[in-house]
This record gives sequence, C-alpha cells and structure tokens, in this order.
Amino acid sequence: MQYVLPSDNFAWWNNRFALWSMSAFAFFYICAPLIYKIFNKFWKIFGVTIFLMLVNSYMINITFNMFSKIGNVSGADMLAGGEPINQLYIFLLGCMVYFVKDEKNRFALGMACLVVAVLTSMQFFGYELIFTACLIFALAFPIININAIAKKILTYLSKFTFCLYLVHPIIIENVSNFVIGKMGLLSWRAFLLIYIVCIIFCAITFEIYTYLHKNLLRRNND
Repeated sequence: MQYVLPSDNFAWWNNRFALWSMSAFAFFYICAPLIYKIFNKFWKIFGVTIFLMLVNSYMINITFNMFSKIGNVSGADMLAGGEPINQLYIFLLGCMVYFVKDEKNRFALGMACLVVAVLTSMQFFGYELIFTACLIFALAFPIININAIAKKILTYLSKFTFCLYLVHPIIIENVSNFVIGKMGLLSWRAFLLIYIVCIIFCAITFEIYTYLHKNLLRRNND
C-alpha cells in the first residue's frame, strides 16, 4: 500500500528503500488474471494501452488534485505520478509484447513505437516506447545461431536479475550513501568499494534465487 495511501512523510512511508515500484508490482500481479481474462487478444490490449497513455497526464492531475484536497500530503506530485493505476500502461506494454509474438505485422508496430518516440522528441513515453520496440524487434528477428557460450552466459544472468532488482535499494539507500559520505563522490576507492559490494550482492541474490527456485520446484513436484 506504499504508493496507494498518501502520508505526511513521503520519503519514509511511500518511498522507503525505493519500494514504490514494489507497490506497483503487487497491484499488477493482483490485476494480471483479470486483465488476461478480459483483454486476451492483441488488439484489445493494444487499444487499452494506447488509451491509458493518452489520458495518463489527465489521470495524474486528477490524482494530484485528490491528494491536495486531503491536506498535509508529502510528495503529492511524485505520489500521483507513481500511483499503480497511473503506471498500469507500462505493465500493459509488456502484455502487448507478449501478444504481439503471434502478429504478422510486429515489425511495423516496432517501427511505429520508434517513430512516435522520435517525432515527439522523447516527450511522449519515449523510453517506454523504445524499450518496447527493442523487445518487439527481438521477437521479429530472433537470433537463432547465437554463440553457445554467449547464450549460456545470458541465460545464467537472466535467472537472478529480478532478485538483484529486489535488493538493489539496499545498495542505493545504505551502502552507496555510507561509502560516498565517508570517501566522497569522486573517490576511486568509493567507486571500487561500491563495485565490489555490487558483485557480492549479485552472488547473494543468485543464491537466493537458486534456493527459492529449487524449493518451489520441489514443492510443486511433490
């Protein structure tokens, strides 16, 4: 509920350890079965996504005005922009990519995303559209003859990236701030220490993933 309920201390309650995105994820996971049930075709999900992107600024303004009327709401502008319902279009872009794999004109759709991003000077969801286009192009032109070693490395890394994402706020909030505070922002020692800590956290997150993955598989098989 971190990014759903407003508070008088945005940094402590709503965005503690950068967990605002976890609030959005939880909302998306709850809604996912319903979304798939209703919008189970590409053109359905495409239409809803475009609509939400077009009205996004209005939805944010409405949310912001609602929070402003409550009074003593900290970070109302950030909270309004990050509300799960106002971030839903991002989740739906991912759903759209999932459905586009069966579409014959997926290359044209990817190009359309790039064209819109360029023509609007990246002001209309530019980064989201470019990332979506890259995923669509990956589906349109799959690399079949990828090097076996590269494929193994990419597969290995992809297995624990979400676990790494889950713990990255710890590095940002605690380790980075502490190290930079002690050694300075431009210190090579600070950079080296943060780099080493990141490697350690990568190893830890991979072990967490491996442990959870094995136990979940064992439980499902039982």
